[in-house]
Amino acid sequence: MRFLSLRRIIFPAIAAVALLAGNTLSAKDMKKGETTMKTKGMEKQKIKGIVLPTQWKLFKCKEFSKQDAAAARFEDDFLIPFQGTKKVKAKLIQTAVLLDLSEKKKFNSNDRAILAGTVFAEKPATIYVGMGADWWIDAYCNGRFIGGTDVGGNDNWPPTAQDRIFTLKLRAGRNDLTFFVKPGSGSWTAAVDFFEKCDDPDIPPRQLPEPGIAFAPYLTNPGANSVTINYLLNGRQPLDLEYRLAGSKQWIKANVLRGGQIVDEANVLSFSLVGLKPDSTYEYRALRRLPPHFETAEPEPVRTFRTYSGKAQKYSFFLIGDTQDTSKQKNLARIRAIQKAFPELNKCNFMVHVGDLHGVINHFRNDVFDSVLKCIPSETFIVTARGNHEFEGAEAQQWLEHFQFNNGKSYGMLRIGEVCYIVLDTGHHLPAGSDNCHNVHMHLNDLDNLLEEQTNWLKEVVKTPEFQSAKFRIVFAHVAPHGQKDSFRHMVPRTQKMVKDVFKKSSAPIDLWVAGHTHKYDRTAVSKEWGFPVVVVGGGGPGAGKKPGFALLFNVEPGKISMKALNADGTVQDTLVIKK
Repeated sequence: MRFLSLRRIIFPAIAAVALLAGNTLSAKDMKKGETTMKTKGMEKQKIKGIVLPTQWKLFKCKEFSKQDAAAARFEDDFLIPFQGTKKVKAKLIQTAVLLDLSEKKKFNSNDRAILAGTVFAEKPATIYVGMGADWWIDAYCNGRFIGGTDVGGNDNWPPTAQDRIFTLKLRAGRNDLTFFVKPGSGSWTAAVDFFEKCDDPDIPPRQLPEPGIAFAPYLTNPGANSVTINYLLNGRQPLDLEYRLAGSKQWIKANVLRGGQIVDEANVLSFSLVGLKPDSTYEYRALRRLPPHFETAEPEPVRTFRTYSGKAQKYSFFLIGDTQDTSKQKNLARIRAIQKAFPELNKCNFMVHVGDLHGVINHFRNDVFDSVLKCIPSETFIVTARGNHEFEGAEAQQWLEHFQFNNGKSYGMLRIGEVCYIVLDTGHHLPAGSDNCHNVHMHLNDLDNLLEEQTNWLKEVVKTPEFQSAKFRIVFAHVAPHGQKDSFRHMVPRTQKMVKDVFKKSSAPIDLWVAGHTHKYDRTAVSKEWGFPVVVVGGGGPGAGKKPGFALLFNVEPGKISMKALNADGTVQDTLVIKK
């Protein structure tokens, strides 16, 4: 049985009467709210007709649940957890941008806190509430959930009130606002603030978008005779695609079909073009089918891509990884800084990301496309190796909708000029059944089948003409089988098991393995046991823009591959040349 204070019983009855009476806020109530606003000089920013809280009740107890947070009220002097009998007294605190909920920095991951406050509105209104925490925070208004950090945590440090911003719909009169806060591994802080308007372009829309194309198209699966053109869509938006050799007049039409119909509702439309002419420039454009009958097709701007040759060819690409540990703004600033320091990166033929694009993928478009990838020119091909963080989050399973190779898998082979590239999926850093508080979706991962499947695939791939005839062979993967430390003692051994029968003292040797994961640049010499060197790209973490080897620039020419490890300050960390 749940025990309630007398105030808990009386107040809902009063609120119900006020609601039936139109729930209007009297001048006396507004004046009372204004007085509360100015307590101890903590006057908040003013929003017309709204009185914001400047005092909160703070309750802390390991037994608190989200149900307790939804039911809590500011007038409560104590709470009793829904599943317990412990009486938890309230502590009155003043509003601050950032609240430290720990006492003398003593806390553990099982601690829980509830913040309760009130917002008064003269009439029904819509404002915005911003929140951030180290590491979890959820908000409730009048007992209803309005938003939070989802299952993956805040994914930003230090936390600010602009980390997550949600629509706050207020009824006339009093509105009860509560926050349920859990600590992270380094601190227990929460940030809360209110905004009259929300015009930050980095905040994902909370309303259904109009049908259309969400972002510029992106290119995957570069090759001599085939490419893939991908469009991210909003709502019900069917597309046709037209393409042609540059300079020709005749367009060729392509569609994505399902059951004899053009697909008219999808997150992503991927057009796989085959039979293309090697080493040639093509033009393409999408045709948007317009409602209500989808008869009229409105052309998008014409864009270009270039196919590759299966023979000796000059080209360049750059490689990054582990961009997950900083905020979106910091990611963008860091990538743009290195692009400015090295303008040649913007002229590269393709970009490789070796995993951990984002910390926890709860909003795929916002976390991936409206972040790191919007720094990549639309004519630059994107090659992705999935990292452990791509297995985490509510929308992690959308990975193959957005990035898949021609075989429909998260791993594949590309032959570009004289080089054969193998891209591997090394899975998550924890085994099935692990208790990982950062990822409630962990138990959906079946890594054993994924890695065994790749072992069998590799045994066949190394027999193909594309691999056998290549002058150079390079592997991209999030971790490497040697030359890396693995603090979880799981990911590297599983990768070793996956590739040892193919690449260890192999008759099908590779020339280089490029990885990430450790967030620190490193280069390991040729291993006697494995027979190839490993390069680890830097990245991630606070101050990552100053860490060495954040990007790798590769220049490929007949018989030679040159690599530079680049720093964001414009200096070169390291160089490597591979010759045949």
